[in-house]
Amino acid sequence: MAVQSAPTERVRSAWGNDRPQAWSEDQRQAMQDAFKPKPKPVEPPALLSVPDDSGSFNYSPIAVDGQPYADLIQTYAKKRNLSPLLVQQIIKAESRNDPNAISPKGASGLMQLMPQLAAEFNIDPFDPEMNINVGTQYFAQMLAKYKRVDYALAAYNAGPGAVDKYGGIPPYPETQNYVSSILAGVAQLEAKN
Repeated sequence: MAVQSAPTERVRSAWGNDRPQAWSEDQRQAMQDAFKPKPKPVEPPALLSVPDDSGSFNYSPIAVDGQPYADLIQTYAKKRNLSPLLVQQIIKAESRNDPNAISPKGASGLMQLMPQLAAEFNIDPFDPEMNINVGTQYFAQMLAKYKRVDYALAAYNAGPGAVDKYGGIPPYPETQNYVSSILAGVAQLEAKN
């Protein structure tokens, strides 16, 4: 009596010899990652205190109604003692209100968080609420450090190292335009309110 090969042998020979026999390391990792629970976001640390003489950063509920993400802007501006109009203008300048925006340098989401910052707080930078929460926290930290709105904006755009190096707004045209356009946008909106 002839012994037949096991069904798996027949299947294997039907597929040919060039069929992959095992999963690649990337495939195994992808399967493991697919079944891992999503990590919970980490709440940013307590806000550094900002002196009362630090400029226009005393929260006042100025209307940003009708603007994209108005409720989130109001919530986190109030939590960080920031002007909602300023937060709105930062978002407009950074991403044009696109929660899926990605910069050539890898910054992501509404407030264009760098990957290191998103990883530090274990957030999805494309989630509008998480992004605005961490983005306003970071901006408030820059404000507490520099105690000037224009320097804090420059640090948000070019990094605190550039502001430290030049003792103020760095001589980068992009950063200078960024700061002036946001401040002009806030002034325009304040004039309308």
